[in-house]
Amino acid sequence: MATVTYKAKTGYHFDAFTDISQNGVTAARTDENTVTVSGSPTANVEITIPNAVANGSTPATDPTPGKDDTPISASVTFKVVGGAWNDGSTADKTVTLTGTSSGELNLKPSQIPAVGNKPNADYKAGSWDTVPSTQTPITTDTTYTYTYAKDPDAKEDQPAPEKPTATDVTHHTITVKVEPDEEASIDGGGTWVRPKDGETTVTFDNLEPGKTYTILVRKIATDTKNPSPPSEPLVVRTPAHGSVKSQVVIGEGLPNLTVDGFDDALAAKLCTPEDHEALENGENILITLRAAKQDNPPAEDKALCDELAAKIGKSAAFGLALSVDKKIGDAEATPVIDLGGNAITVSFDLPNELTQVPVNTQRTFYFIRVHNGAAEQLPHHPGGQSSLLPNG
Repeated sequence: MATVTYKAKTGYHFDAFTDISQNGVTAARTDENTVTVSGSPTANVEITIPNAVANGSTPATDPTPGKDDTPISASVTFKVVGGAWNDGSTADKTVTLTGTSSGELNLKPSQIPAVGNKPNADYKAGSWDTVPSTQTPITTDTTYTYTYAKDPDAKEDQPAPEKPTATDVTHHTITVKVEPDEEASIDGGGTWVRPKDGETTVTFDNLEPGKTYTILVRKIATDTKNPSPPSEPLVVRTPAHGSVKSQVVIGEGLPNLTVDGFDDALAAKLCTPEDHEALENGENILITLRAAKQDNPPAEDKALCDELAAKIGKSAAFGLALSVDKKIGDAEATPVIDLGGNAITVSFDLPNELTQVPVNTQRTFYFIRVHNGAAEQLPHHPGGQSSLLPNG
């Protein structure tokens, strides 16, 4: 605050007095004609500055004859327990009273804090240990304490339980251990779930795979007790679903072989109900198309191919083995023998030894597919670029 200066009128002066201080502000007589007020207030301040007196009526430096004007002061502290002052604060409030030994130190009404309207939970209006009064002389440093009364109908508080533990976690459920007098929440305390009679766990279901959840536990409210604060949170992540992937593995000796239509979408179509259950349990599935040059086919397949080739007056010259297998997790791969009517296209260049023919010579190629114990002739295309459609 800015320093405030008081000047006595002509013919008046200020009697000597001890500096008056209250809540960081001090009033001081700098000379018989001047009083200054300065400082930084820490709370409300009420300081009464002695009036200037007429010159000649009281000596400027001597007290009134026969009167004891020794400066005196006392601090009065107000405390509150079980709640707050009516202004919402809870800190102690202190005022400093000043005067002279010939008079009394008394509180002013404005110095006594208002209280009684801000009890804590489970408390109600209370009383002063000694009621502060403007009529009561203050002769020494004094403390007044206002204590809110405990509400006889209030319930007892309970301490928060320990951090819960998860006993089981699946893709769609989380089970946590609780005591019979506890309840659990998975939505930040919006709803609470209690264990069934005789059980010591709570299960949250219909959860999303691969998602993080936060679980709290608290003590259940009773007729005489409030619910406890929540425990330290337990953070749990449900396992993610497995994935279905496809891949094409091309062996050596197959020039420029490409595959169209064999992708992750087709791989997903090839999954059985048992495969989907494995995915729910977090297993990954890999479905592989393998293409390899086949110089020595199985005897049964070779016999079927040679038989059909003979019927059209041709002989087998090049073999291409196509197979599909499925691997679930770390298990061994198993063959996939049926693509469920889904067509894929395999394109490749024929070997040079088959396409290099004498000038003015035309060579026609026929394609025979052997699958599931049967041979069939596929449409043929002249030239080196051909397609194979294993749609069985």
